[in-house]
Amino acid sequence: STGPYTITIKYGGDEIPYSPYRIQSLPTGDASKCRLTVSIGGHGVSSLHKLQTSEDTVITVDAKAAGKGKVTCKVLTPQGMELDMDVVENHDGTFDIYYTAPEPGKYVITIRFGGQNIPKSPFQVMATNEPVVPRDTVDPLFRPVNFLVPFTPQQGEITGEVRMPSGKTGRPHITDNKDGTITIKYQPTERGLHEMDIKYDGNHIPGSPLQFYV
Repeated sequence: STGPYTITIKYGGDEIPYSPYRIQSLPTGDASKCRLTVSIGGHGVSSLHKLQTSEDTVITVDAKAAGKGKVTCKVLTPQGMELDMDVVENHDGTFDIYYTAPEPGKYVITIRFGGQNIPKSPFQVMATNEPVVPRDTVDPLFRPVNFLVPFTPQQGEITGEVRMPSGKTGRPHITDNKDGTITIKYQPTERGLHEMDIKYDGNHIPGSPLQFYV
């Protein structure tokens, strides 16, 4: 986040000359121009005030007009644990955040762009076992696509890219399950045949590219 910081540098237990250093962290871009869309279980909802437990929530931050910067996200659980969430940066200036609330209760979701809170962040969110809105009153989107793939990453980087029927590209969210498998999640925005590359250190993993219909 932005603001003043104090950096202390020591050598052999003693501070080096001129330490501590006082610096100012400045924002990059304009977080006020970020826009948010939310889908729960593949259906669009109007705001980030309620979540449904055990349903995939996809939070998309549109930062096209915000300039240069990165999106970060933290979730404060009902037990007071603060979790850093993975953020998927897409090629079109948007960022996707995937989260599934494990239990009912009050959550606080903080989303920043370039170190600054986006509009209305931090979000006070209540998770419930009940559907957030009736199914017939929400905007229909496509349900998230999930794959469980046997693969064990080592020290390298695992990346993904989805080619949509229109020719556009997107990025899936990839999680190492630490059990010899990876979970791949993707929120489609188009209907038709999609092709997904999953690469490890620049090389296709076994079974890649994957094809799926929406």
